[in-house]
Order: sequence, then structure tokens, then C-alpha cells
Amino acid sequence: MNQIEEYRRQHRELSEFVAMVRSLLDENQLKIEANARLAYEKLSGLAETVRNHLSGEDKGLYPKLLVDEDPKVKAIAWGFIRNESPLRKEFEAYARRWLKSGRVQYSDDFVRDTTEVLDALIKRIDKEEKELFPRLEEAKADLFRSKKMVDLVDVTVHIDEKLDHSRRETLVGKVREEDGVVSVALHDEKPHLMIVEYNPAQTSSANILKRVTSQGVHAELVGL
Repeated sequence: MNQIEEYRRQHRELSEFVAMVRSLLDENQLKIEANARLAYEKLSGLAETVRNHLSGEDKGLYPKLLVDEDPKVKAIAWGFIRNESPLRKEFEAYARRWLKSGRVQYSDDFVRDTTEVLDALIKRIDKEEKELFPRLEEAKADLFRSKKMVDLVDVTVHIDEKLDHSRRETLVGKVREEDGVVSVALHDEKPHLMIVEYNPAQTSSANILKRVTSQGVHAELVGL
């Protein structure tokens, strides 16, 4: 799976989160305690997933586009960045206001703010899917294996513990912070197997494993 396909997979996951949350934005739904807790859990998970997704793009996508040898790719990236709204800050402000109490309560302000932040996320996803990725593919840019980059390698890490979705997303975000890491995949259907693509000139499989275990989980490299 190339990196654009990984971002598309993340987009599908985020869109599913959004659909679930929208289905709960109803006064009668949120009056039910179980639904209020579920809405809080989904919104908290969505906020964390968005943070990790944007961090991955900021580190693994746009910097490479901005130094690509193809001027078309650079122009596409700059044009996209200049016109982007600060989605990360919007989600951070939303979480500070509405995700501190451990549950959500229905109010007109809550529904308005939630709808606005979800709309902003879907707008960002649609713009990348319909404008950014197709234009890059049309330019036939080899985004992640350009001649100026060394060949990337990947490693599989087996995680012993059974982690919930939120903790897996947090772990993925921490691994992405490792210099040289290009992409990290830890899917719900294979929650114990993390696949990390990285630049061996900047880091190593041992460093990646250390990064994983530093988050309080037991893990080992597979096939090494």
C-alpha cells in the first residue's frame, strides 16, 4: 500500500467516525445516558484520530511535496497549503470546550459546534480526495520514492497487548514522531500487527521497536 492509499484508508475511517457521531446529534438520543457516553467516546476518538492524521500529513506528506523535483508537485502543494483552514486548532478548541466532562449533554451550542467541526473535517477530506490526490497522480509524481530519496524499507512489529482503538491511534502517533518514519499502519482488523515504513538512513528497526515499547506495551519485531 503506497502512502496516498494509506491516507485514503484513513479518510474512510474518519468518514465512518463522522457518520456515527452525526447519527447521535439528536436531543432524544443524547438524553439516553448510554448514548451520551457513546457520543463522548466517539468524539474523543475522532479528535485523537484527526490529530494523528494531520500530524502524519504534516510530517510525511507535505514536506516531501514541497521539495519534490517536479515543479508541478511543488505548486500543487503550496496552493493547497495556502488555502487550508487551521483544522487542527479547530479540533483542539472544540475538545477543550466539549470533551472535558466524560460525557456530552445536548444543547444548541453543542450541536452547532459539533456540526461545524465535522463539516470542516469532511470538507478537508473531500478537497484532498477530489483535488490534491488526483492532481498529484496526474502529474505522475513518485511522491515517496523520488530519486532524491534513498529506498524506503518496512518492518512489522507485533504488539502483545490487546489495545483499544484510541490507544492504538495514540501509539501510531508516537511512532510517526520518530525521525525517518514515513508511514505507520495499525488497522482494526489486525490490531496486533504494526507495519512501519521508514528511511534506513535516518532510523532503524531497533529504534522503532524502542519507540513502541516506550509507550508501555510489550512488542517484538517480526521476521528479523
